[in-house]
Amino acid sequence: MTDQATIPTIGIKRIKEISFQIREDLLLDSSRTILIEIGQNLSFAIDEGLVSFALRFYYHFAEEREPILVDFTVQNVFEIPNLQRFIFERGELKLPPVTISNIVGLSISHGRALLAKQLSGTVLQENLPYIVDPANVARHFFPRMFDVQTAQKADATPAS
Repeated sequence: MTDQATIPTIGIKRIKEISFQIREDLLLDSSRTILIEIGQNLSFAIDEGLVSFALRFYYHFAEEREPILVDFTVQNVFEIPNLQRFIFERGELKLPPVTISNIVGLSISHGRALLAKQLSGTVLQENLPYIVDPANVARHFFPRMFDVQTAQKADATPAS
């Protein structure tokens, strides 16, 4: 079980907009329902103590996944001292649930803010991603980090 002593301090190293594309020409019919989906990519550099979490926000019509109406990606890089203590089993990263939830929550918030800036003045300027519970989103993206048995194993397994 992860205790308070194993919850790391997180520093924010970088918030970077990677890409933005909008197809306003396809948005002339305001009666169509638009869905917003989020994809993610988590990577890390153990020696540098860095965790990179990229989020891709993409909009499409409810009845079809193509064409993509808005495609936006933001990268958030976090610094976690002694990151190697959270690596186990074939190099798998196992952050405490509160830590990965904070990373996900901050990244969504940063992404929403930068996306709002990009959508300003477009027909979608008032169509931003909803506020969500970051722990639920983190649990969806990274269920093994919330698994009690996996977390106990991570606490007992020394990093190499």
